[in-house]
Amino acid sequence: MNASRDTGKLRRWCIPLALFFCLTGAAQAASVLILDSTVRGTPSIEAQEATSLGLTVNVVNATTWSGMTTAQFQAYQAIILGDPSCGSIGDIAAAEANAPTWGKAVNGNVIIIGTDPVFHALQGGELLTRKAVDYAAAQTGKTGAYVSLSCDYTSAAPGTPVPVLDGAFGAGPGSFQVRSPGCFNNAHITATHPVFTTAPVLTDATLQNWNCSVHEAFDAWPLSFVVLAIANNSGSSYTAPDGTVGSPYILARGDISVLSDITLSPKSAVNEIGTTHVFTATVRSSTGSPLPGVTVTFKIISGPNVGLTATAVTDASGKATFTYASTSIGTDTIEAQFVTAAGKTQTSNLAQKQWIQSAKTCMRVLNNAIQCETDKSGKPTGNYIWRFRFQNLSGKNVFHLFLVSLPTGITVDQDHFVFSPPIPPNGLSPLLQVVIKGATPGPLSFKVLLLDETLDECCSITVSLDLPTCDCAQIASEITPRCFPVPPPFRYTFKLQNLSPTLAQYLLLAPVSPSDHVTPIPTSQLMVTQDTFSIPPLATGSTTANLPVFLSGPQAVGGKDACLLISLHDKDLVNCCSIVRCFSLPDCAIKVSDVDHLGASRIVPFGEEFRIDGIGASGADGAAIDPHGAQAIELAWLPLDAAGPLPNGAFFELSAAGKSGQAAGTLRVTQTASAKYQISTAVSGAATYKIEVFKGDQPVGTASQQRVGINTVVVWPRSAGAEVVPGPNDTRTLGFALETDRAVPWQLTDGSTLTGDRIRITPEPSQGDLEGIETFALRAAKIPTITVTGVSVSHDCNDNGIPDAEDIASGTSTDLDGNSTPDECQGRAGADLNFSLATGFNQVTGATLPPGSADDDWQVTNASPAGPAKVVVHTAPAWSAPIAGSAWISIDANRGRSVPGLGTLRFENCFCIGSGATTAALDLQLRADDNATVFLNGSRIGGPGGSFLDASPLHLNVNGAVGGSGPFRAGQNCLRVEVNDSGGVVTGLDLGGTVQAPNGACTPTGAVTSR
Repeated sequence: MNASRDTGKLRRWCIPLALFFCLTGAAQAASVLILDSTVRGTPSIEAQEATSLGLTVNVVNATTWSGMTTAQFQAYQAIILGDPSCGSIGDIAAAEANAPTWGKAVNGNVIIIGTDPVFHALQGGELLTRKAVDYAAAQTGKTGAYVSLSCDYTSAAPGTPVPVLDGAFGAGPGSFQVRSPGCFNNAHITATHPVFTTAPVLTDATLQNWNCSVHEAFDAWPLSFVVLAIANNSGSSYTAPDGTVGSPYILARGDISVLSDITLSPKSAVNEIGTTHVFTATVRSSTGSPLPGVTVTFKIISGPNVGLTATAVTDASGKATFTYASTSIGTDTIEAQFVTAAGKTQTSNLAQKQWIQSAKTCMRVLNNAIQCETDKSGKPTGNYIWRFRFQNLSGKNVFHLFLVSLPTGITVDQDHFVFSPPIPPNGLSPLLQVVIKGATPGPLSFKVLLLDETLDECCSITVSLDLPTCDCAQIASEITPRCFPVPPPFRYTFKLQNLSPTLAQYLLLAPVSPSDHVTPIPTSQLMVTQDTFSIPPLATGSTTANLPVFLSGPQAVGGKDACLLISLHDKDLVNCCSIVRCFSLPDCAIKVSDVDHLGASRIVPFGEEFRIDGIGASGADGAAIDPHGAQAIELAWLPLDAAGPLPNGAFFELSAAGKSGQAAGTLRVTQTASAKYQISTAVSGAATYKIEVFKGDQPVGTASQQRVGINTVVVWPRSAGAEVVPGPNDTRTLGFALETDRAVPWQLTDGSTLTGDRIRITPEPSQGDLEGIETFALRAAKIPTITVTGVSVSHDCNDNGIPDAEDIASGTSTDLDGNSTPDECQGRAGADLNFSLATGFNQVTGATLPPGSADDDWQVTNASPAGPAKVVVHTAPAWSAPIAGSAWISIDANRGRSVPGLGTLRFENCFCIGSGATTAALDLQLRADDNATVFLNGSRIGGPGGSFLDASPLHLNVNGAVGGSGPFRAGQNCLRVEVNDSGGVVTGLDLGGTVQAPNGACTPTGAVTSR
């Protein structure tokens, strides 16, 4: 039997009868369905093209269409709502009425045309119609769709919704919006597919000169759709990927590629939260050759990480990469852009990254340190000590942690930890310690369970530890590399405990590869300043003194790992045993954008360094650096007299200050006629100073009550800086430090001399109180040029005495957003708690969050999955303007659409009140769609009320004691807002307000004000 002739018979039989039983059966696997009111002619152009593809055509009336099920629609290779030659909106009434039913069946290519191509068949419309059918039916085994809006919205005002498209392909009302663009004759194709480039080719010329050939231009559409054609230069609502500007009027979804000189890959990927993912952008010229040296901007335009941007420069192959991680589940949509030599911005295809929660990402283990337990004499007991913290990634408040499924014969001294207050989503636990008994060296695996308040499991993971042998040595204590003093070289200080039976008298160090811990690294790449230490006889269990070592070389770079092979040797240098210690080197680079010139000087940046030129004799020339409230800042430079002796009176001067009213001061080093260098210091008018001299990490000596006056050094210091120095009674003052390239004598004003390579000068007693260094400047006179080779800016936001960079490098703190600030510090309050509860408010920047972004402070707790609320894009017309300093939030950023079947949406914001508070006050006002009831720590405090239709918001004010029978608790407090959503279309919450508590700021370990 002739296949084409047979399908023709079936088509002729079904068209006139429009029988329902023609819509079922295996024969429909290669057929198309057309709503008869949307086409013209028998057969129509749409039907003719489908037949030419060898497809059966079924044309049905509105009654039959309306009675079909999703499964019946899914039996077709394509569904067509064509053009009845400039029809009206009534032609698609049946399709609009059951749009969700047939829309769910569409899993293939979709093309939507905002014009009437059949009416313009002789001007190019016939070819467009045929290509649209070809595209919709191009994927065998899938159901595609072609929709022509014809003349349905010829007079539409801007932002007019399209219900038939919203129901079939949208995420809710208003997903698609159109307008009438006016009359024009220019069009431009901005995306491609093989069906459009196969002869006869669909070109710009095909779409042009129709005379008012576009009736609907799109103002809004889902990100899953790509603009296929624009009304070229008609309005400026849209910039196409190739840089042309116009109004979109043809959209496509599915197997489609944008026309651009930049591509982004992979197009889609799935990652677990807490891991990293890399996107690669490739930039090519119009001729296809790679373009190196081009700046590419990566943007996340929707999803849990919306608003995140990054830039990178293409390499020789035209490629640039973007790496990021997520702490929230959901799907990010990413694009990449670059600016052409002609000044046009070109945009890549959209890529999607789905972040999922899995068993392995229920928690992130930090400070994962294993040590051999030793007895009082320092000898190994055979047990192990596991110290760790974890970040809660379960999305729930964690009250309990259990260790279970330990191998037979292995026990722990504590298998249950209780947290009060609980560890909130994305929060960090305190440092936990477990003694493991009965285990042998090698891998050990067991399960860790996180549970909620009712002992229901939040999630679980399998933890694998590598237990070391306890017959050699272990690090007893250490200071891993930090950014202060200025690297390079990086300073690593450690104490080693001997666990071997050998009396050790030598310790050797050698850099080895981080990948295998065995392969030596050449000294030309990574060098340690001392590779052999002669130590006093070290018996079993004994510990060395602090041993400092400096790392330098091309591989001593911030962000890289460094590994040292540390070996013990006896008196004859016979190797006893060895261990390997690895750590991350912190990134200490400063942005040149934070450096400004002073006076007549010029700043010349090069690499991570900069040069100060044009320094005169006035002392007003130099550089100002914004330290952003640092705890310490130091500059290192090339030898100041490298080009020859400087004239008498040449000097450099540092100035530093905190906020208004806090400590401020200067340090000046001046060359004298005797070729010595005179040091003078002034901090907030202090009369006397304390001077400390160090050699490496070791203090050499201290001179107190030094009068204001002159100290001297015999060489120009190689670096100088300012520090926040702890004083008595919890005060903190400003100190200055100088460092030389070798140990030299420092001649002090009391006549004494101390030899070392570093000196610190602080006022005694402390002057003022200093939270951080807000301003810092280097000025000089008669030094023609200063080449700054390093700037070290050290912050300690969590006040643990360890610089933030070291906290992050060691894993003590997380920095998942990559802003060099430990995550637990963001949103911290001061001594008095004054915390904003406003929805859509950024605690760090003090500004409202952009539409579409996640509000981590407000969690939606009863959706599946739970997660942060989203700032609503395009709020509902009936909603009032947001309360000052806030924004409307919902579970969905897209106009706050409802969740089917979920009549109540629970929003929760948990904040911490410190134990120093005795009273607290909560003041807030809110509006909600439909209305809301408010709870504090489980007790109702107001509502239902605050309807979006009410003239005034719901206002609540709660004052009371902290602890006891009061409404507030010391530690975590949770505000829950239950929003009633009876309408089931859109829903949202807008809340402004604060919680205040005198002396109520949480300690760093208890700060849970930001999730």
